[in-house]
This record gives sequence, structure tokens and C-alpha cells, in this order.
Amino acid sequence: MNRVDIIQAVIDRKKSTRKDVNYLEVGVLAGDAFFRIKANYKIGVDPNFTFSRLKQLRYCFKNPTNFLNHYYEVPSDSFFEKNHELLSAK
Repeated sequence: MNRVDIIQAVIDRKKSTRKDVNYLEVGVLAGDAFFRIKANYKIGVDPNFTFSRLKQLRYCFKNPTNFLNHYYEVPSDSFFEKNHELLSAK
């Protein structure tokens, strides 16, 4: 079992008790783990994404939840400073 499997198991368990499950990944880089995670709402933060638009599109078809991803190409400190409202409980 790898970290993607563990993260997905936690998300799946939460989905059984909640309608929406969100996922935030800081340090996405090439998106190898990020694109494989299935969650209702995903946020990726990295100062320098290294994946191409083609890879991004390819993963949208492999995992349709990727169509709704939100990407922030900023350092994590800037993200948390300017977008803390995205992380508040609803």
C-alpha cells in the first residue's frame, strides 16, 4: 500500500459519512499523486508545477474529478496567507 492508496482510503471513508470531501496537496510538482486522488474538490499548491497541459488533460479523462481541480502556482506561505478562507469549515 502506498501513500496514494492510504489517502484515498481515508477520503473514501469520509465520503461514507459526508457529502463533500476536499483534498489539499502542497508540493504537487509533477502531480503524480495529486492527479490520482479522487475527491470532490481538490486544490494543488506549488511554486513551480512541472506537469504539462497534456498530462493535466490526460488525467482528467483517467480521473474525472480532475476537471474541477484548482491550481495555485505560488509558494505555500503566500497561498495560506491569501486563501485561508478556502480552508475554513463550511
